[in-house]
Amino acid sequence: VAWHMPEKGNGLLHMLTATFSAACMNTIAKQLYADSAVSQMTLFTIRGVAVFLLNGLLVAAHSGCTASQRVLTLQVDDASKARKAVWRGFASTAGVTMIHLSFQMINLSDAIALSMASEVITTMAVARTCISGSERLSKRALAGGALALLGMVLLTQPAAVFGRAPPSVAGSLLAVGGGLSLGGVHVWS
Repeated sequence: VAWHMPEKGNGLLHMLTATFSAACMNTIAKQLYADSAVSQMTLFTIRGVAVFLLNGLLVAAHSGCTASQRVLTLQVDDASKARKAVWRGFASTAGVTMIHLSFQMINLSDAIALSMASEVITTMAVARTCISGSERLSKRALAGGALALLGMVLLTQPAAVFGRAPPSVAGSLLAVGGGLSLGGVHVWS
């Protein structure tokens, strides 16, 4: 798994860049399948391959080509890491399956946005409260989490606000459930 912690003070810039990139990806994806150029499943498959390859590039940039090759060929060096990888695989499969099911009920961009938001919130909240007892949630982090939750609520387009029928509740719950499962994978990793 490739992850390089940003330098102190650059976290907000990294988060804004990631958020902007995700918003651009969702906009492009929505336009592609709205024009029926490609199916939602094709876009999801392309995204999976792209993320896998980008992960390899990030590892190569951070730890060198040998480490990247080990990541891309899924090599592990002991049994405990192999068991951990299997359980991560099960949890990831459950999360991705829920997301796949969700975008059969709601559009792809909403499913991805809901799952990504719940994934980030889960990772932040669980990691800070369960793993690192010394790092408490600040008012700023809580405010950011509250804004993310508000964004998730707005994505579900409640009838009281938008005056029309919202997307499928089951689809929205599946997307959020998929994000929760994947967020758990991040914390466990």
